[in-house]
Amino acid sequence: MKFGACINYEKALNSYPVETQFVEIAAWDFVNIEKEKLDRLKKAVEDGSFTTYSSNGLFPRDLRLTGDVDWNAVREYCNKTFYRMAELKVSVLVFGSGKAKHVPDGFPREKAWEQLYELADLMADIAKPLGQTVVVEPLRYEEVNIVNTFSEGAEYCRRVNRDNFKLLVDFYHFDANGEDFSTIVENKDLLYHTHIATPVNRTRPTTAAEWEFFEDCIKKLKSIGYDKALSFEGGAHETEQFNEMLSRMKKIYASLG
Repeated sequence: MKFGACINYEKALNSYPVETQFVEIAAWDFVNIEKEKLDRLKKAVEDGSFTTYSSNGLFPRDLRLTGDVDWNAVREYCNKTFYRMAELKVSVLVFGSGKAKHVPDGFPREKAWEQLYELADLMADIAKPLGQTVVVEPLRYEEVNIVNTFSEGAEYCRRVNRDNFKLLVDFYHFDANGEDFSTIVENKDLLYHTHIATPVNRTRPTTAAEWEFFEDCIKKLKSIGYDKALSFEGGAHETEQFNEMLSRMKKIYASLG
């Protein structure tokens, strides 16, 4: 398993954490990025000084995905953004985007699901020739009113039934929703990417209890044979903090044999 962190690309360019095996960037940062900045990042990726793998923040909050959806705008955005991510060698696209997919009050839930199925096919079609996999991120109930639990995400993926439309577990959201690990075991064939942060504070671990949470999550992933990537997504703002945390995470995983 490889370990990385969600970091603003400009910060990472200036102070790249040596312990990270990849950086997860925010896709929406690149919609209107200046050419000079994009070229600088592409060069860093190409020469190996900056390693990308995944992206989060797939859709901006003002691009509606349920309710009053402008499908032409959605398709145009996906074509532009997915291609730009491919230029930066991003192969995993995290689809959380709670604000964009939040079902408007009074809008029929069944219709919202039909829109999400249509969106999934659109994303999978665009991502496929680019060698990308879209992963659904269930979010805690406080952030969105659809696709909250891992089991709900699994049902979504199975209904869509595309080989590049998979599932993510974010242990912060998973814990906040009070879910049981058995749902991950039951759907481990769909698990393609993972996020982690401390419960409650959503930051890096600083206490023994918080490190126990991280260790337990890593052990559980190991127990089901998961060996792809674990990305830290939370508050850890200094490079030294990232390095210390990621180094310890790697040591925990290595100690499991």
